[in-house]
Amino acid sequence: MGAGDFKQDDFSDEERAALGEVEEGKAKVEDPEKPEPEAEGSVKTADSVEVKTEDEKPEPTEEEKAAMSAAGVKLIEENGRQYLLDEDGEKIPVERWKKFFSKTKQEKETIENKHNLLKQLGADEYYRIYPDEKPAGYTPEKKPEAASAATEDFNAMVVNGGKYDGLTIGEVAMQDPVSATLMVNNYLDGKRQAAEQESKKHENFQNAFATERNAFCLGRAKEMFGKEKDFTPVEIEQVNGEYKKLSDFMISNNIAHYRMEDAYLLMNKDKIIHSEKVKVAKAAITEATKKGVASIGNGDSNAGLSGFDSYLSMSEDALTKVIDRMSDKDQLKFYKDAPKAMRDKYPSLPW
Repeated sequence: MGAGDFKQDDFSDEERAALGEVEEGKAKVEDPEKPEPEAEGSVKTADSVEVKTEDEKPEPTEEEKAAMSAAGVKLIEENGRQYLLDEDGEKIPVERWKKFFSKTKQEKETIENKHNLLKQLGADEYYRIYPDEKPAGYTPEKKPEAASAATEDFNAMVVNGGKYDGLTIGEVAMQDPVSATLMVNNYLDGKRQAAEQESKKHENFQNAFATERNAFCLGRAKEMFGKEKDFTPVEIEQVNGEYKKLSDFMISNNIAHYRMEDAYLLMNKDKIIHSEKVKVAKAAITEATKKGVASIGNGDSNAGLSGFDSYLSMSEDALTKVIDRMSDKDQLKFYKDAPKAMRDKYPSLPW
């Protein structure tokens, strides 16, 4: 804190006098070395004698010194009194500064304590304690009432089956307290077991989900980078990006119950179909180049072709001549084994 935090007009006459600012006509502060003359007949007792001690020059604490340093002021001493001197040359009595610092510190601690209390209690409870600080128009938050096992009325529960079928546990307790107690314990045990099963089910789901997610990410990494380990941060980020896209797709299409691999195929079906078509086309081209190309003419040439492939390359007249030269047995086999493509191409033959 600096000298600007203080107002000169707030100084007492004694402080003004110490600073050499007493107006003309006002009492001057006597030199501390010259005691005032005693009035006649007056006697100074031990209690009335003023004794100068070092306590009149209280040294600033380490905390105060740190605050002075942070404010950019220096501690000086003039005429046996201590002052703080700011960068503008203004002098401030140390006693006044210490009072101001203590007050400011206390206010700061109060604000911090209230802020922490607000965070701990929440706005509703805090403003109940400090109603004067509640903002205008503030409305308390409405919270749903939580159900508690402590609110369960065991006595009103109806027994289902057995000796006391149809009675409430309260009615059973009047006749057979031990049985009523066992019923309540069995009920609580059932609830506890159900909670444990639900917790275990949730844990198993989380473990299965993590396993499936890791397998999916590793599968994508193999496809994208052709390796199973030693992935770079950039590669890991790309794989995580694929998982994020799949997650968004599954949620937006309400298929979160699908297996990740199945959902991934569904998400990329157009790309996969296109890729498969390209593969088939390339394979067909490769196969054709291996077999060679049949000549086009009267259809009698079947160079590079064999079996029904050679028959499909013929004209219908040429194929008819070939069939006529077959034995009866071969013709029967031909008509029986002919593929659909041949039946479609030559519908006039006696299939």
